[in-house]
Amino acid sequence: MHRKLLNVLYFLFSLAMLATGVVAVMASMTELNKNRLAATWPEVTADITKVWIKPITIRTGTQNNQYASTIYEVNLEYAYRVNGKSYSGQSIAPRQAADLSSIKQAEAVANYYETASRLQIYYNPLNVAESRSVHRPISSSFWIFILAIGLVNVISGTAILRQLLRRKS
Repeated sequence: MHRKLLNVLYFLFSLAMLATGVVAVMASMTELNKNRLAATWPEVTADITKVWIKPITIRTGTQNNQYASTIYEVNLEYAYRVNGKSYSGQSIAPRQAADLSSIKQAEAVANYYETASRLQIYYNPLNVAESRSVHRPISSSFWIFILAIGLVNVISGTAILRQLLRRKS
């Protein structure tokens, strides 16, 4: 009885690992491909319609000895036209404060974009409503890490499942 329950738990665990691995691999491959394609998107000039500073609080340490720090991210909202049709988008500003923890530097960057009032953006020619304010692909390191974790889960889940199926036969 105890052995049977353990086998069922191993089976469920291996299926969960396999499923999360497949989802992670699919998501990371989709994002990596999207980043690769974004490097070829056409450019257009957009009007900056809104600039704001988003404070982000980061907490580290233990529950009893917690340290909190705040960083500031400058965000933009913009409007652009492609083939006579209007679109809008949002993104973090391509240029950020050198010291992310300085509200004064973040305000200086925000003021820069408010006075600039225009920005070069890049739009997806297959879905013109999709745009970004930087041409180079967003760092792929995160998605490569997720891909690696996904592959480890797929391999581990398959190995456990295979071992369980061997025991039954």
